[in-house]
Amino acid sequence: MSTTADPLIFIVDENEVFASMVYGFLKTHHYKNAKVFTSVEDAITKAKEKPDIIICENLYNNLSGIDFMRRFRNTSLNSTFIFLSSFENIEAVVNVMREGAFDYIVKGRNSLNKLNKTLQRFNSNIKNTQLNKHMSHALYFVFLAILALTCIILLLAYLFPTTFRL
Repeated sequence: MSTTADPLIFIVDENEVFASMVYGFLKTHHYKNAKVFTSVEDAITKAKEKPDIIICENLYNNLSGIDFMRRFRNTSLNSTFIFLSSFENIEAVVNVMREGAFDYIVKGRNSLNKLNKTLQRFNSNIKNTQLNKHMSHALYFVFLAILALTCIILLLAYLFPTTFRL
């Protein structure tokens, strides 16, 4: 996994022209850490790089998008999947989302703009998660400080019973 400022993005699409177009779009929107794969197998062999985001198709020549996601997650559990597919079937969308995809975008005139909004939402979710993590750490330290002060007060009350009356 890379940093959220520059997430590692895998673009997996057997259509080389479309994959290159998505790659160019990402570059113009300041996503500099993207890699293109026109083969599912090539992407799976590179799963050890632990990409933050995988932009993939729902139907490949020899594999469904859900099967690809399952196989990929065997190596890279925390990767986020965004499906960018020409396959427009509500049952497929529901199955993909139920399986844990972040979003499903149907290829079309506005699909790259929708992809950009989805990536912004992903970045926002990551920032909120990090903020929540920092807040929980801060609350934990406040709890420890209160606990320590309570222990000190009880110890002082025990050692000096005439001075400290509880």
